[in-house]
Amino acid sequence: MEKLDRIKDIKLKALYIERKVMNNRPEEMDAAEQELETLRDRFCDENKEFTLHTR
Repeated sequence: MEKLDRIKDIKLKALYIERKVMNNRPEEMDAAEQELETLRDRFCDENKEFTLHTR
């Protein structure tokens, strides 16, 4: 998978998580937070050169 495709995949997954959060259901909030944390870690791992320059 190319870098742009990976970034698009992360974006789509983030939008999916956003929909879960917008439902405001407590049982989905914990799962959404965990998914978001995993997605953030993936983004940072795949874009270390970018994240190092923004800190």
